[in-house]
Order: sequence, then structure tokens, then C-alpha cells
Amino acid sequence: MRSFIIRALILTLTLFNSNFIHGVNPSSYLVPRYKVGDYAQGGVIFFVTPDGNHGLVASIEDISSSVAWGDLAETIGATANYLGFGKNFITAGKENTTKIVDKYPNETYAANLCNNYSVSLNGMTYEDWYLPCLLELGLMMTMRETIESVSQAHGGDPFEDRPYWSSFEAFSSVACTHSFGDAGQYNEVKDDNFRVRAVRAF
Repeated sequence: MRSFIIRALILTLTLFNSNFIHGVNPSSYLVPRYKVGDYAQGGVIFFVTPDGNHGLVASIEDISSSVAWGDLAETIGATANYLGFGKNFITAGKENTTKIVDKYPNETYAANLCNNYSVSLNGMTYEDWYLPCLLELGLMMTMRETIESVSQAHGGDPFEDRPYWSSFEAFSSVACTHSFGDAGQYNEVKDDNFRVRAVRAF
């Protein structure tokens, strides 16, 4: 039994050292851990899960200064407002955006602009952006100073003290905004024009 354990230990050490000999550090196999304020994953990380492996990223710029949410008098069912933890990190913003884009696949509404947004950073292209839910906009407001500082350091823009569209639908003709002026959340008719900043999850 003892000789078996020794042989197993030698084999383990041999494999470990072999990785270094061939120029591969075993630690490189680890999933990178992120923290709030990192410029990564296509933008500014403003929320991370406790293990640091998943989180939310804000675009470094407003992708529109004036765009409508959608058509009046059409109920889409984009009423989710949550962050989902578990095996897969999911958010309501992504769920709502998918419903809006499926309803208006050929339009240029707020959700469509986010869905079509693309950022290339460090050799990677990030194309899975979406219109944030109210909860995500609230988190962005909380981390506003960090998002703005990092964004501007990389050629981006600060937030305006104005309402930003969320992906949350209140009624058939009304969706919700989050104001970066007074932190209020308001019901607005869908064909009004407001600002948009995109988010993605990783």
C-alpha cells in the first residue's frame, strides 16, 4: 500500500512538472476571478458573485441618447426583475430583452440597440449585450462613480443626470426608466425617447 501511494505521488509530481517543462503553468487553467471596477469582459464590471467568477458589465458609453422603448398598446410580458444565482448566472435584463427583440426583430428600439451592440477588447468580441432591468440599473446607480471613472479612463462617457430606459414593462403602453439625476424610477410611455446604456452578464 505504501509503495502504491509513493508511486502515485511520483506520477502526480511528474505530470505537474511536465506542464511547466512544456511552458504551461497549471494555475492558468483556473477561471479568472474579477472584482468590481475591473475593465474587462467588454466594459466595466460593476457587480460580481461571491466567488468572483460571474458578474455584470456596463458598457463604457451610452449607446443612444434618445430612443424609444417600443410600440404603444402592445403587451410583451417583459416584466422580470431579478438576478439569478446558481449553476448559470442569469438576469432579468437578458430575459426581458429577448422577449422585446423577438417581438420587434427588425426595429431599432432600445432593446434592439443593446442586442446589436458589440465590443472588441483584448482579442475577444462581446456581442451578448442587453437592456438592463430595473434592479441592474439600480446597481449601476450605486456604482456610478466607479463605472464613470473607469469608462472615462478608457475613452468612454459618464452618465447623464437623465432617465435611462430599463427593459421592465409596466403596462401595455408603459415601461420603466431609472433616473440618474434623482435615482427615481418612473413609468413612461413606450414611444418616448430616453437614454440607453447596455449591460452584459458573464
